[in-house]
Formats: sequence, C-alpha cells, structure tokens
Amino acid sequence: MAGKKSIKKYYIDKKVDRNRRNEIPLLVIDNEVLWILGHAINQRFLADDDSKNIIRVTYLMLGEKCDSRYSGNFG
Repeated sequence: MAGKKSIKKYYIDKKVDRNRRNEIPLLVIDNEVLWILGHAINQRFLADDDSKNIIRVTYLMLGEKCDSRYSGNFG
C-alpha cells in the first residue's frame, strides 16, 4: 500500500468491531505504528535483504486463539 492510513480507517475497512478496537495491542515507535498485533504490519518496517537490525516479537493473547502471522498491511 502506498501512503498512510489511520488506525481508525484500517479498523473500519477491516470491519473490526468498535467495542474490540481498544483491546488490540499496538507496537509503536516514535508515534508511528509498526504493527497492529494479529492484524497488519506497517510495510515500512518489514525486513528485507538490506536490513541490518531485526527484532523478532512474539505475542500471546490470553483467552483467544492466535496466529502470529499477520493478515494485512497498512501504512
């Protein structure tokens, strides 16, 4: 995706229930969202052949079935 999309617009487009939006964790650096956990990764932060530093983040959301793969992109 080119350009930026607000988290609110992403949630609306993906039809994420309004009552659940505040429960979804975000990985953020300097006011920029890197990852909406369980949903999407900001394309600007994906590793590629030129990447020198890579951080691997694993998460577990208690009480829910999880998949560590993301299902979309934003930003």
